[in-house]
Amino acid sequence: MFGCLNRARLMQRPILTQLRMRLLALLLIPLLHTLTSAASEPAPDKTATAGKSFSDAQRSAAVSIDHGRRRTEASFKQCIARAKDDEFRISLHIWQVENLDVTLPAERVLATLPADRRAALERLLPNDAPNAVPNDALCNLVSTGMRHGDLSYAKTDADAARTLRPIYADDDTLRIAKRNADLALGCVKQNYNMGARDFALMRSGCDCQMHAIISSASDAEIDEWLAHLDTNPHPPWFAKVLVAARQCTGGSQ
Repeated sequence: MFGCLNRARLMQRPILTQLRMRLLALLLIPLLHTLTSAASEPAPDKTATAGKSFSDAQRSAAVSIDHGRRRTEASFKQCIARAKDDEFRISLHIWQVENLDVTLPAERVLATLPADRRAALERLLPNDAPNAVPNDALCNLVSTGMRHGDLSYAKTDADAARTLRPIYADDDTLRIAKRNADLALGCVKQNYNMGARDFALMRSGCDCQMHAIISSASDAEIDEWLAHLDTNPHPPWFAKVLVAARQCTGGSQ
């Protein structure tokens, strides 16, 4: 009743171009078998925070973004509990991945904050937790916001997002983490557009296929591949991907 996803929106706003999606589909489509890969959001490398010094503005922005993340996820999870399908689960995953350019640097900053300092900054934020009881109005709001792109941090917390994005731009490990998540998300969207609706199955299979890619080539090779998919969709190392990907579908392709 309150499905967040809009098939036209997914087809019009893919993570990769439609041509790239069709090329990736040769590898990423066969996922409706027993899949075993574990699913997880990319985690920031906490060792990379050693010696880092962030500004007061960046610390405040990170706490604000994390506050907003927890609030939005709580709203999604309330609607997931009400829904009879995986539409809200898929929408939550899309929202999480599409906002990694903000949440990954926020997590990087938060890893350097002492607990008392973080608590003090959190006390400065409004106490606006979502309704305790899931309701039609909340889920309609989430659904509409997702369709119109109104849940992105660029709209919900623009100042904090602007403050944190330079951290993302200056740290290639964060870019690579989002690039890998984008690869898996592109696979999820492709499967959704083909009619798949079992999020756990799609997610585990797409994560497994993504790991087949990143284990078969260097980051530089993957970046080069994505930049030239139109002219070189199958570089020499791609044969290793096809072999590794068979493990994601029980050996079938």
